Amino acid sequence: MKLLAGLIPLVLLLSGCDNNADLNNVPLQSPQWLLTGEDNPYVFTSTSLGLSYLPGGNAVYAYRSYDEQRQRRIGIWSVDPQGQTLLSTTYADPDLPAPGAGPEMAINTSKRLLALANDELLLIGFNGSFYHLDSSGALLSEYTWRDFGYQQLTLVAHSSERTCWVGRNDQDTVLLCATADGSVVWQVPQTLTFNSAGYPDLRATLQDDGTLVTAVLSEQALELAAYDAAGASLWGNTEALPALESRSLAAMISAQAQVVVGLRETAQDGAKSFSLLQFSTSGQLQASLDLPVTEPDGNGSALRLLPYGEAGYLVLTQRKRSDVFFGKNVADLQLISYSGVSQWQREISLDRFGADSGQLASLQIEVNNGVISALQNKQSVLVYTPGVIPVGVARMVDNLLLSQWDGDGQLLRENVIGRLRYMVDFEGGVYQVNEHGFYPLKMDTDGTTYWVAGSETKPAAEGPAVFASHQAFGAFLLAP
Repeated sequence: MKLLAGLIPLVLLLSGCDNNADLNNVPLQSPQWLLTGEDNPYVFTSTSLGLSYLPGGNAVYAYRSYDEQRQRRIGIWSVDPQGQTLLSTTYADPDLPAPGAGPEMAINTSKRLLALANDELLLIGFNGSFYHLDSSGALLSEYTWRDFGYQQLTLVAHSSERTCWVGRNDQDTVLLCATADGSVVWQVPQTLTFNSAGYPDLRATLQDDGTLVTAVLSEQALELAAYDAAGASLWGNTEALPALESRSLAAMISAQAQVVVGLRETAQDGAKSFSLLQFSTSGQLQASLDLPVTEPDGNGSALRLLPYGEAGYLVLTQRKRSDVFFGKNVADLQLISYSGVSQWQREISLDRFGADSGQLASLQIEVNNGVISALQNKQSVLVYTPGVIPVGVARMVDNLLLSQWDGDGQLLRENVIGRLRYMVDFEGGVYQVNEHGFYPLKMDTDGTTYWVAGSETKPAAEGPAVFASHQAFGAFLLAP
């Protein structure tokens, strides 16, 4: 339950809202099927961990859960192409403390469910456990961070064949790649620095032939290195960079025969921007592009890159609009050609009422056969009864949309597939938020069918909504 103060000013400033009130009247897109799990009083809408559609036809959803003793577990829910449940189970996420002094044990990754070859999966726990699963989510093998020999692991790249990590303990820092069952294929020593959250100053990308390309920032240079599938050094290159107030690595991908590195930069005068550097497979600079942060109040640290076939690559950046009161947080989606030229740009809503602004990481973007699909929030208007506030009830609606664009950035279709309704009650001198509705937070697609999963909460009339959540899983076909 979230407590809000000062709701009345928000209501009075409604006239500054730039949201689509008509979305409240748009019918929800009917799912092909929609399943709901058992009630769990300790599951919230932010606990979705991953969703993978497998080529064999199954879809597997992972989420964080808790048992009756409030011990954290990781739930797995799999369905067949017809939406029939294959497996619904949980795996323990035990606390595995690191022995002795040194870096605190941690698994640093934003991706908890990885799709592998042969319709297999790798589920990554929070406390150092790894679960190798089959296409239904059933356990094939289990191992922990101890099997790698390092107290701290950071996922830097993965493919269907392997995962690659920076491993760290008191004595050593290495770059390593492993198979799905935890067997280390190769490892090489590294000299790296780490930020306060324990993340190394290294980005990496795996190419189709198993080559791993890494990027490390030095004082005024970007150092690239490549390793073959067995860990042998292929090449290294250093690209000099101009002096700035600060610079950090933000993203890195392989796209066609190119390697693209995204940098966050702050100039001497405080101006913020992103720099995109495009390299050949031998590490030679081919093109560069600067993307200024046009609204400095926004989150200038968020950047994501996605390959887009022969046309180039997609770039997602985040900013905060200054011309509206609601709907401030948006992402800009651009297509950049391999010549380093922006082809088009589209705005995507990120806002969710009562949430912080750092939501770019949860925005779902997928590319299939040239079609770009996005699962996004779109906040609607606040509804209230004048003269009743502060003793009445106010409501706000978040609509969950599936949107499609073509390669020219033209909107193909947009359907509302879920709503989260906030009921804001004035009780005892404070404003209390209850929420209810189906609110999907993870998506995967084969380009035609969209599998979505998240949580559904009960209306406040049925009890405190925040303590009445259960998982929900469905499939949709977008209407024309």
